[in-house]
This record gives sequence, C-alpha cells and structure tokens, in this order.
Amino acid sequence: MAISPFATGYSASSRGLSGLVSGMDTQSMVEKMLSGTKAKIDKQNSIKQQLLWKQDIYRDVISNLRNFQLNFFSFSKPESNLISSSFFNNMSAVYKSDAVKISATNDAATGKFTIDNIKQLATAYKEESTHQVTANLSGVIDSNVFNEFKNIKHEVTIQVGSTSGTISFTANEFAGKTSQEIVDSINSRIVATGLNGKVAASLVDGKLVFQAQAGYEKETVQVDGSAEGMEVLGLKNNQFGTGSVSAINKIDLSKANPKINIVLDGVEKTIVLSDEVVAGAVENTKEAYIAKNLENSIKEAFGNGITVSFNTTDKSIEIGTIAGEGRQVTIGGSNSSILGLKSGQSNKINLNMRLADINFGQQLQGSTYRFTINGTTLEASSNDTLSSVINRINSSQAGVTVSYSSLKNSFTIESKTMGAGIGIEMKNDVGNLLSSMFGVGSSGSAVSMALKNEKIYAENATAFTDIKSGDFKVTVNGTAVAISLPEKTDKTDYTAQEAVDYINAELEKRAGVDANGNANIKLGLNGSQVTLTASKGYNVEFSAENAGSSITTALGFTADQNQRATDTTLMSDLGMTSGIIQIGTQTIDLSSYTTFADFKAGLTAALGSNGTIVFDENMGTLGIMSVSASNFSVTGTDAAGKAAMEKLFGSGSMEFNSTAVATAKAAGQNAVLSVNGTEIVRNSNNFTIDGLNIELLQEFNKTGDVTQKIDVNTTRNTEQIYKGIESFVAEYNKLIEKLNGLIDAPADYKQYPPLTAEQKKEMSEKEIELWEEKAKSGLVRKDDIISGLLSDMRMSLYQKPDSASMALYEIGITTSTNWKDKGQLVISDPEAFKFALASNPEQVQELFTNAENGLAKQLNNIIDKTAKASSGSPGSLVALAGIKGAQFDKTSSLDKQLKSIDDRISNLKRTYEKEHARYWKQFNAMEKMVASMNQQSSWLSQQFS
Repeated sequence: MAISPFATGYSASSRGLSGLVSGMDTQSMVEKMLSGTKAKIDKQNSIKQQLLWKQDIYRDVISNLRNFQLNFFSFSKPESNLISSSFFNNMSAVYKSDAVKISATNDAATGKFTIDNIKQLATAYKEESTHQVTANLSGVIDSNVFNEFKNIKHEVTIQVGSTSGTISFTANEFAGKTSQEIVDSINSRIVATGLNGKVAASLVDGKLVFQAQAGYEKETVQVDGSAEGMEVLGLKNNQFGTGSVSAINKIDLSKANPKINIVLDGVEKTIVLSDEVVAGAVENTKEAYIAKNLENSIKEAFGNGITVSFNTTDKSIEIGTIAGEGRQVTIGGSNSSILGLKSGQSNKINLNMRLADINFGQQLQGSTYRFTINGTTLEASSNDTLSSVINRINSSQAGVTVSYSSLKNSFTIESKTMGAGIGIEMKNDVGNLLSSMFGVGSSGSAVSMALKNEKIYAENATAFTDIKSGDFKVTVNGTAVAISLPEKTDKTDYTAQEAVDYINAELEKRAGVDANGNANIKLGLNGSQVTLTASKGYNVEFSAENAGSSITTALGFTADQNQRATDTTLMSDLGMTSGIIQIGTQTIDLSSYTTFADFKAGLTAALGSNGTIVFDENMGTLGIMSVSASNFSVTGTDAAGKAAMEKLFGSGSMEFNSTAVATAKAAGQNAVLSVNGTEIVRNSNNFTIDGLNIELLQEFNKTGDVTQKIDVNTTRNTEQIYKGIESFVAEYNKLIEKLNGLIDAPADYKQYPPLTAEQKKEMSEKEIELWEEKAKSGLVRKDDIISGLLSDMRMSLYQKPDSASMALYEIGITTSTNWKDKGQLVISDPEAFKFALASNPEQVQELFTNAENGLAKQLNNIIDKTAKASSGSPGSLVALAGIKGAQFDKTSSLDKQLKSIDDRISNLKRTYEKEHARYWKQFNAMEKMVASMNQQSSWLSQQFS
C-alpha cells in the first residue's frame, strides 16, 4: 500500500482565506512549505518508538533471566536450588508399614535401621464431663402472652372498581362464633366502610365469598390484607376476580394462633399453639389446654420422638427426648416466649448461642465469669457465644483444647502437650461457667446482670416557658434519635403536655408498640416531673449532645442520664416489688424495700460475715463476692423471689463453693518403641531420629515377635536430583535459544520504520501487526550486553572449576553437536550422570555449589551482572533499560534518551506552529493585496468605459 511521506501524528489549525481571491491552493502550498519540519517530527517519533520497543525487549530479557535465577538459584525454592547443598543431599526413606509415616531430611545418613515394635502411642491427658450438661427444655406457660396474639388486630382491604374500604377484626372477637355468624359480623363491618351496597359477604359450600352487588357485577373485586387475617378467612394474598372473590379454604380462627418451629434431629416443622379445650388435659386451665394441644401436635408431627410434660403447680412445661436415645430437639421462633423459652434453645448445646440463652443443666450464675485453667486466667460474659469462649480458651496460653460432642452431650478438655505426667487444673474465680461445662466446683463470687430502670426520671423539674419550637434528642440502643418540635400555626407557646404528646406520637412511629399496644418508648408528665419509660429490649440514655438540645433541657433531662440502676432507683422501677429470697439461713422480703440502696442493705445484713456485697455504679451490676462458706446458697423461695433472682443473676437459685462433680479422666502416656534393639520413649508420636522424621500411627508387634519388624532403608534420592538437573538443562536451553534469537534476528527494522497515526488509519489491524513485527525485528541484533551474557554463560559451563574434580562433560552433560543449537546443553549419557550422583555425590555437589567457582554460583553471578535489580549496583541491562514499576523505572539510560527525544519533539512542534502561523499570515496579506488590486483595476475599467 502507498504511504504518504508527509503523514505525521501532529497537525496545526489552518486560518486564512485559502486562495479565495488569488485562486491558489494555499493549503497545499503551506503543507509543502512545512514538510521539512514535519519530517523532522516524524523522524524523532520513529526514533522514540524504536527506543520504546528496544526497552521492552530488554525488560523482557531481564524478566526471563530473573525468573530463571529464581527457579534454580533461590533458597525460596529448595526443591530446585542448585546453589544449595540440600538439593544434592535429598534423601528418601523406603519402608513397608501402615504403622508409621517416615520421611528423610537432608541430615539423614544412608543406611538401614529397624523398628522392632511400637508398644504404645503417646496420648494426651484429657477430662470429659460426666454430669448432665444440658437439661430438657423447661419454661412456664404464659397464657396472657398467648391471649395477646388473639387480640392482635387483623386488617383486610376490599376494593370494588376504584372504591375501597378496610375492615378489621381480632381472633377473640370471632371466638365461639359459627362461620355464618362470622360472615354476618364481616357484613356489619362492610356497612361501616364506603362499600355499603357495592359488595357483601356470604358462605358458599362453607367458604367465604365477597360478591359485588347489583350494578357492580362487572367490576373487579380485589381483597388483600395481613397474612394472618387473609389466612383466617381462607383467602390468599391479593386475591381478585370479576364480580366476586371466593376463598380457597374455610374460615379457620386457629390460623391466627401463634406458631413455633420445632426441630428434631435436623427435621424442622411448624407447630400451631392452641388453647382450645381438648380431651386429656390434666386440668381445666388455659395453660393445661395449651400444653395438651402442643403435645398432640408434636406427636402428630414427630411421633414419639419428643416428650412433653406439664406441671399443674407452677404451670411449667418440659419438652425433651427419650433418655438414652441421644436425640436433639430445638425450639425456634419469637412465639416460643409463650412457653417461657428462648428461640434457639435446645436439649443439646448450640455453640452459636449466647451463654445466657443456653439451656445448661446447671444454670449459670451471674453475667460475668472469670476462671483459671493451668494458671491462665480467662474471662467471659453472658453475652458471649459459647463458640467464642471455646475459641478463647483454645487460643490462650492454657495449653488445652476444649470441644463439645452433641452425640455424648459432653464437654472434653485435652492437653495440647502429649505424654505422661501432664495434668489440667481448672478453677472458677467468679461465676460458675466451668461448673456448667465440666462440673468444676462453683466460685465464691457472682456478678449480676446490668440492672436497668424501666424509667429515667428527669433530673430537673420541667421549665417549659416561651417554647415555640425546638429539638428533643435521645440515644436509643446506641443510635441518636432527634425529633423536631415545629412551630404551631397560631404562633403560640407549647405547654409541657403538648410537647410531650407530640414527642410521644413521633417516638411511637419510630419505636412502635409492644404486644399490648403500648408504646415501646414513652415520655410521662406528672406535675413538673418528666419520665422516659422504655420497654424490654430498648436501652435509652441522654448523652452530652442530647442534653444540649432545647426541648430535652426544657423537660429537665441532663447529660449522662441513663437507665443504669443507682442507690436511689426505686425497686418498683426495677420490677422487683415482692418475693422472698433466702441467703444461707437468713431470708429477706423484697416488698419491704423501697429503693435499691435499701435492698443492698438488706442483702448485706443477711449475708453477714459470709461475704460482701459490691455494687458497680458504672456498670449497674451487683456482686455477691468472696463467699467463704462451702455449698452456700442464695435462693428465691417463692415465684416472685425466683423471678427476682432470674432478673438479677439469671438463675432462680445460686450455690457458692459447691462440691465438684468428678469428670472422667484419662491419663496421658508416652510413646514407647524399640529401634535396632534399643527401647525409645518419647512424649509425642512425632519425633526425629538421626535425620528421619517419624510419625507413629498405630501400635505394632507389641508381643515382640522377632519375625516381625519394619525395615527402613535411607538412600540418596538420585532420581529427584536427576529430574532437578534435567529441568535446569531444559530451561537453560529455552533461555539461550531466546537470547540467540534476539541477537541473530534479521535487521528488518531498517526497511520497516514505525508507523505514524495517519499511516495506521489506512491499514487493517492485521497489516499493522505484520508491519510492527518486522519493525521490531533486529532492534537488538548483535547486542553487546546480550552477546556478552551468552558468552559468559557458555564459558562457565564448558570449563572445569578449579575447586572441582570433574566437569559437566565428564558426568554425561555436554553441549549439542548441532551447530544450530548454539551452545545448548544435552544430557548425552543419562546413566553416566546417574552413576555420578550415586557414586560421587559430594563431588557432584561441589561442582555446582562451591562458594567461589561452583557452576551454579558462577551462573548466578553472571546473571546478577546483567539483571540484578539494585539501586546501588544494578545489572548492565537494568541500568540500560530499567524495570517497569521499580525504583529505577525512569532513571535508566534509555529513559534519559527518551526524555531527550521528547524535549526535541516539543521544540519541533513549537517551530512547526510558528512556521505555520507565519506562512498563513503571509498568504493572507497577499490575498488582501490581490483583492485591493482587483478593486482598483475594476474602478479604472469603469472610468474608461
């Protein structure tokens, strides 16, 4: 293809008359006049491109050399490092036995030894719990909570054409009614909406139908609502039809009942709780009916796999499995609280549950646990998961591993150090976590849960005057909540009650209501006293920032007010107004205490000299500490007392300094074996003897039968050494073949200069590719650095080092006899090479690894001279071309040349621009002169005519 000799990657704008008057082709004339400067720019761009290609070639060579160096002369790859003596001392152990696993190190000597017997393996000391780690699921049925579900309002929206109306109902409102009576009640509710006369409910084959009335038969009827409400009426969500909507199922009030999930050995089923009167209930109470219905539903779902029992005295229910079968039952869902249980509780341990929620057989005492294992003190809280606690123990300096077996329902603690004479010491310091896990005797101290007021009392009396607007700020569960009180339309001041009412409406929108419809967070106003009440699960406090807001301050709240209990906290605000607690032989009655300080005083008096009461105001926790007496108990003796103990310490009863339950102990033992007739004792099953790594896997020949033995032969692994050298030869040949190809390539670049941008526009991608392939060919032809590198590498391998007793060619490795291979190596006599490795391993090793002139050492030094990446003394190619991304990326000789060329190109472009502007200025002046002369000529012609 033809290529314009004036094509360039640089252009300048044309500004002028372009021969409009003179008729000259000014554009072409200017381009010809600029062609000399354009040619200079093209030449410099061409030189620059060739230098960039040349730099890429050099950098590729550097990369190849460094990779070769890394593969065969680096201690990061011991399996192929020819500089290391370890490579040539590669040993192998050959044996036939499943009782041991043996590998030879480089320190192993050639030879044979015999394992006569393995009398016993080393084991670690361990203890396993023997007490009942978990209990059956047990809780007290709360029929009031159950009834709250039946009082939940369900809404259903009916739409006929474009008119819609919403009806609402609760399960209790329909309780005891027939299906027809329920339909009648629905119709009375429809009358109260805008749908009266447009739609009516009826029963067809026992199922609910919403039928459009006369005049609306062709309208679309659509019904949608809450999931439970639609399910009660037998409808599916968003059901619609022309003129009517028919239910899928019959009306079923039980669909509004709460549901729980029960999992038995991994099989999960949903159980509907019911309080319907049922035969077989042990008494005529709602709780008994709930228990019996649950038992029947579970039996229907799981057969006899799960047991259910009900206690008429305290209305408690117990869910478990048949003893000895090792089955696991787990309860799930928020509605499990109706049974007094927590979602996720199981008769086996769930490692991912919080300690406070695990159904331990021996209930945890308090919220803080400190314990010591082998002298290492560890801590945990009731909010930690058991999994995190076990991980904490296992990663500590205690030197033990704790695990849990769901099959055995037991904990095991095992020493990480094997062998005889090792033991494990465990002790509770605060709380009784190790008691629940391993039966260790409980400590003499327990710390309560963080005690929380239901209310925060504003510290100051409300001063609500001249308030027209402002902000109320509070922190809820760690998140700042801000409510803006807007200015009233009549511009009047807010009263305190008006502000409280407005804020409460906004709080309800954000925090919602509980099952009884009461706001979860609510302000109260009694005279000049403002309170903030928060339901369970909501933690509220006033930070310094909160207290700085105008409405918060006006209501009397100050910085750092929170729900943590203090001495002045009312017992009623803690939810502990009654109940009997027995402390040792003394009892206290909670109803006799008004404030928390009163309660503490009562505890202190009852405890006497048996221990101390400690209150942490920062944490809001109460501690019964340093109890000295053995088996000292603190117990709630009635329901209210037990509830108070549960609130305080998470357990209705606590026992301090209890007697330990014995664990099943297994002593550790040493490994005992006989080698070459000598008995050897080790405290581990992994050890090293004379350079051989030995792992004992099983006992062997315990009777000492002389006809049984394990013979181990240690030999030099010549095959692996041979393969390593073979790989070196192959990669060396690839390297020099590539280098020879570069310095012997034809100098095609002289006939194929780099293409300009304009030239590339006239060519296809394939044509550009073929052109540039030629343009790069020969750029480093006969390059001095690469040629010198090849010469040095060949010379180092052809000669016999002064320190060696042999040369490569004497052990079967020679250069190729084909001159075209240009010095490539061949293993011409593999057997001779293998014989040398087997018979003269030290001499072969010396040939390669001698610190001064070993072949591998020489080659490594030669490559360093060329490709070493060092800012202080870089290799010759690195100094010339640099390494992309390295610190000398832009400081190499070629980089400096490229910068110089860039400077010349910039200067030439400025010259080009100036010449271009000058030529156009001159031609424009000429055009104006010609135009003026033409005007004069025309005037003269007119005068003579």
